[in-house]
Amino acid sequence: MTNGLVIRRAGVGDARNIVEAHHAAIREKAAAHYPAEVINAWAPEEISDARVAKLEDHIAAEEFLTLVAELGGEIIGFGQVNASKNVLGAVYVRKNPVGGVGERILTELIAHAKAQGCRFLAMDSSTNAEAFYRRNGFRTTGYGKHHISSAKIDMDCVHMMLKME
Repeated sequence: MTNGLVIRRAGVGDARNIVEAHHAAIREKAAAHYPAEVINAWAPEEISDARVAKLEDHIAAEEFLTLVAELGGEIIGFGQVNASKNVLGAVYVRKNPVGGVGERILTELIAHAKAQGCRFLAMDSSTNAEAFYRRNGFRTTGYGKHHISSAKIDMDCVHMMLKME
């Protein structure tokens, strides 16, 4: 805990607040980097019950370790890693008065992956987050498209990898 910031494992009951933080982070930080149709597909104005239920199932299944960052009882960020598949899902943090929240989440996710025997993590980053991941040891391995299946639209992404040997 630093500056009132708490990083903890997510529970099923956190799903709606995680989706809200996810959408806010995208709208606050990625909107200048993607066309409106991509932002609207990636983070729709209205959060559907189906989207929340999908995340609840995801957390309950524990396929990914999902961590949340709380400040004053509010979820301001989250991150996910699937150590068994060597995949970092993502780290999203909405605007907040505390610095370094994304790095704190990422550090804990990487530590978890290492403890599970991962020798590398791969991920697809948004173009606006590439510099964040590079500052934290990831290297760019290529550029491509990520398909947002719910809206049948593609968005630019950056393929990245972190070697942990």
